[in-house]
Amino acid sequence: MTTRDNIRFAADGISLADIGNAAKWHRQFMIDALAAKGMSHADAEAFACFAIAEDAILNGGITDSSPEDLVTDAQWDRLTLIEPTR
Repeated sequence: MTTRDNIRFAADGISLADIGNAAKWHRQFMIDALAAKGMSHADAEAFACFAIAEDAILNGGITDSSPEDLVTDAQWDRLTLIEPTR
């Protein structure tokens, strides 16, 4: 499995790249993992969809929506940019 570390967003301090890599970028597994960390189902679903769309764009894929359109303004405010470690 190839890991993808180019998504540099965290939701409530949880790295979306780490969640995606652990879940092999399977949406429901990502939702379950985020919910297990204490997020509501609605938040977990929004952040998982955001991460998948962001990943698609960053890896040259096509997405039906802008990642920002998949989260509410309040959820957007909970996202933070993770600085690269290199």
